[in-house]
Amino acid sequence: MEIKNRGTTSLASGKRVRKDSTRIEVIGVIDELDAVLGLARASIQNDRVCNSLLVLQKTLVLLMAELSYDEGTRQFITTQHLQDLENQIEAYQKSVPPFTEFVVPGVNQASASLHVARTIARRAERLLVRLSAEEKVRDELLLYVNRISEHCYLLARYEELQVG
Repeated sequence: MEIKNRGTTSLASGKRVRKDSTRIEVIGVIDELDAVLGLARASIQNDRVCNSLLVLQKTLVLLMAELSYDEGTRQFITTQHLQDLENQIEAYQKSVPPFTEFVVPGVNQASASLHVARTIARRAERLLVRLSAEEKVRDELLLYVNRISEHCYLLARYEELQVG
């Protein structure tokens, strides 16, 4: 049996790229983040947090879609997505006490999952920055991914407070 397209995959545009390319790595890590956020959402009882996560997950799908096209040929992430995320972050910042010490993950399953998501978001950001050094990446994507880890951190702290 002959293996076709060995070690490559197609972008949505049809362009073939190596499976170990930075672009494919970023998409894979964002997909991993989406899955971990789903795991967190499945263990959270608070509707406010669940809704925040669902919105984030749906936006991550748009982010992956945009990254699956050649350098900015399709734009799915908008400044409105950025503003909505910033509004969520601001609202949760008002709902948790100020940061005074390092948080040790593990208070409960839901918050621990959100802390895992936070670390995956940081990895996604590092890879997206690497991709931006190799090819054009829109600022909106870099800014959006940068803010995801803060959002996950605040959601984890909020969730910890909700269960005591």
